[in-house]
Amino acid sequence: MFDKNVFKDSFRRWAVSHPSAGEEEARDYCQAQIPAKVCAQYYWLVEQSVEWFKWQKRRTEWPQEDLALDDERMVC
Repeated sequence: MFDKNVFKDSFRRWAVSHPSAGEEEARDYCQAQIPAKVCAQYYWLVEQSVEWFKWQKRRTEWPQEDLALDDERMVC
């Protein structure tokens, strides 16, 4: 039986340990983790995971200077 929570945890660990991986590598990893007989049923999970991966890459690639400026502009 396929457990999507185990899949998500496994993919997050993979993403952290492969910071230079690209979108296709992430998609390949996801597809390899889902059994063939339920692959079509969990297509959405692959798409969601790859989008999360792309978001994480964008989020971690911001220049540190930009983050420092944002901290200075914050008003409480």
